[in-house]
Amino acid sequence: MCICLERNRRFFDTNALRSNLFKLDWIHMMTKLRPFVHTFLKEASSLFEMHIYTMGERPYALEMANLLDPGGIYFHSRVIAQGDCTQRHQKGLDVVVGQESAVLILDDTEAVWGKHKENLILMERYHFFTSSCRQRQIPACYQIPFKPWRSN
Repeated sequence: MCICLERNRRFFDTNALRSNLFKLDWIHMMTKLRPFVHTFLKEASSLFEMHIYTMGERPYALEMANLLDPGGIYFHSRVIAQGDCTQRHQKGLDVVVGQESAVLILDDTEAVWGKHKENLILMERYHFFTSSCRQRQIPACYQIPFKPWRSN
């Protein structure tokens, strides 16, 4: 079995900065990992071969893989990015090595998995930052005070 982990919004929220956040200067972005993501990955890695699958471009996908798995023990080189997809705006298991019926997909966007909804476990989006809630017009989000961050 393998598990495809969509990294874009499930584990990250990329709008502001606070403790345990990462500044990615080269793409002018800051990102925060979801709480307990490393615990989840450690436990899931004992059960599954894991892949990161994103509609983002490869440099971004590799940067996120490095944040999720700095030691390269969970994903190794199993990172699937936008350029690997065989259909525009769709994710497909045709780029994942393994038997389709043995693949479990965790994602927060059902629409991109048109042909593989039976493999999908739909997860809630991770909204840490107030700006993310405002952008998606979500009235009740985490209300954590934002402290302005200054670059050195």
